[in-house]
Amino acid sequence: MKHATVKKSLAAILAGIGALNCTSVAIVTWISVAPYQPMWPFPALVLIETTLLGILGLIAYIQSRPWSQITRWVIPGCLFTIVVLGAWSIGFFLLPAALAFLISAFVMGSESPLNWYAKFGFLTAGILFNLLFILSGRLF
Repeated sequence: MKHATVKKSLAAILAGIGALNCTSVAIVTWISVAPYQPMWPFPALVLIETTLLGILGLIAYIQSRPWSQITRWVIPGCLFTIVVLGAWSIGFFLLPAALAFLISAFVMGSESPLNWYAKFGFLTAGILFNLLFILSGRLF
């Protein structure tokens, strides 16, 4: 019983670090870039998405809901898309958040009824969903 509590606490701390990183990177980037270029629609949508991903990821670890098991794997996938596509801008600064959410998903992985194929599938779905979201915004 104690081992499960330690794992849940570690996962929640890592998720908190990831959420703090997502939010702070988005705010600092917005403040530093806004005076020099228009923010809408990009990079504003990506920064808002980054903040929402961090907050949603933290909520998924604080509350144990049925959707939390899936969200814990989709969030790192979405963040890794931003890390790769934004490699020369904010991607490097979001790498700690993506790794923190991924490690916390692995820590809580044994508590999930999902098998590892489903977890990898949700991680991949997060990557593809965010890739389509970002690239579709660039087309319009």
